[in-house]
Amino acid sequence: MQTKVVKPAEFERVIVDTTVQEKAIAHPVDSRLLEIARSKIVQAAQRSGITLKQSYAKESKELRRKAGGYAHAKQFRRMRKTVKRQCTILGIVLREIKRKLATAELKCSASLQPLNTLLEQAQRIHKQQPKDKNKRYALHAPEVECIGKGKAAWMPTTRT
Repeated sequence: MQTKVVKPAEFERVIVDTTVQEKAIAHPVDSRLLEIARSKIVQAAQRSGITLKQSYAKESKELRRKAGGYAHAKQFRRMRKTVKRQCTILGIVLREIKRKLATAELKCSASLQPLNTLLEQAQRIHKQQPKDKNKRYALHAPEVECIGKGKAAWMPTTRT
């Protein structure tokens, strides 16, 4: 309005387009999210020049497959056990990277910026519980929220 491009009368009626853009988000499975967080944090650490004792790639891949099989077979106790192990592995990798960041004198702090961002995101994923509010569903899209879908309640109408 200050540049006189838009007149005040044009603000009396506003048309809002509420089209929702779909995102490439998979079904929110905790084991998948933990595996992605572990693999991304290991890749970022390797790019930053941090060598890890163990990346747990082989065990994590096997645990991810087992968790999917247990969930499909409705063996939820076994599934929870594998998801708990995946969470433990993510915690081990996070602690090791933080320890090496604190002790190592890395010269280029600009290369550590993506690693620090991923560390914060992975830390949040590591701490969250299955029933938490404001849960992270995707590492690459933090703005994604879960929408509980349901049918609209059918109400009979009466004519008078």
